[in-house]
Amino acid sequence: MLTPAIGATLQSVEGSVLANTGSGYRAVGTGTPVSTGTQIMARGNGSASIVYQNGCIENVAPGTVVTVKPEGQCQAGLGTGALPSGALVAGAVVIAGGVGAAIALSKDDKPASP
Repeated sequence: MLTPAIGATLQSVEGSVLANTGSGYRAVGTGTPVSTGTQIMARGNGSASIVYQNGCIENVAPGTVVTVKPEGQCQAGLGTGALPSGALVAGAVVIAGGVGAAIALSKDDKPASP
C-alpha cells in the first residue's frame, strides 16, 4: 500500500485540533505533516492553519472540519479559510462608508414633484 505524499504542514495550532488519516482522529500540534485527504478538525476552542508546499494557507476555524486538498487546488496567496473577524469588520466599514458617500453625493435639494 502506498502512503500519500506529504502535501502540507499544520501551523499555528491552538487548543484542541485533531487529524484523521482514515483510522480515527488523533491529537496533532504545530509542525505536523499532513497528506492529501487527511481531515483536520478544530474543536470549539481549537484552530489551525494548513500550510501547503506552494505557500497557500487554509485556516481551520473552531468547530469545523477541513480536508487537506491536493496542492493544485489551493493557490499560493489565495487561502480558502476564513478571514480574521477584524478584517471583516474593517471591510464592512469601508463598504458602508462608500455607500453612504455615494448616496450623499447623488442627492439634490430639488423636490421630486411640484
